[in-house]
Amino acid sequence: MSTRNRVTRPEPERTHPIRSWSTLFGAAEGDAGRTDVVSRSVDLAYRVVDEYIRQGQKAAQRLSERSYAPEAMARDVQELTTRMGQYASDFMALWFELVGMAATGAAGRQAPARDDAVRPAADRPSPRRDDAVPDALAVPAGVRIEVASTRPVEVQLDLRPEAAGARLLIHALRAVDPDKPRLTDVVLEAASANEPARLRIGVRDDQPGGVYTGLLIDERTSRPVGTLSVRIVAAA
Repeated sequence: MSTRNRVTRPEPERTHPIRSWSTLFGAAEGDAGRTDVVSRSVDLAYRVVDEYIRQGQKAAQRLSERSYAPEAMARDVQELTTRMGQYASDFMALWFELVGMAATGAAGRQAPARDDAVRPAADRPSPRRDDAVPDALAVPAGVRIEVASTRPVEVQLDLRPEAAGARLLIHALRAVDPDKPRLTDVVLEAASANEPARLRIGVRDDQPGGVYTGLLIDERTSRPVGTLSVRIVAAA
């Protein structure tokens, strides 16, 4: 057998930058923000799992002690439902952050240079009036909330900065429990010249207690720009 070394071609030196997956779809400076959102999402998921385990341990302990009365069971179910609704609202807020960061990165990579950036202000065409959002539909910083209910109700409205001046849509609110009917009497009225936008919520007497959540959608872009959470105290 020949003992000569096989002749091989030398490994060529790399002349282009090494591309990594972390920077394939965006700039590296955005990685820290995305990592923070993902970390909070994982932490929130663990909190949900821990909550289920804690409730299961409590139920098992009460059953072993023969002290799990129907009243205690209903109270535990209501507490768990309330917590799950809050967790769902937190998940939606984190999802908004991810969507916003992705949209910002895509705009930075794909937006072409505009001629307006290099043209004098006097030469730029003025926007057409029909393209502007009517003043009557603008959503200012303040929103008046009106609730019609015979039971205590807690309302949490979270609007992102993009909601300012947008035409918003809101659909029926949903509970974590799919068997519960939706909260349909929710109306967002447009602002007037002297009045801010008004959010009207009506709660029927037979509406089950719990936490109901929904999204506020920008009518022009079809993107979510806010969340609405309504907690209804169960009837006595």
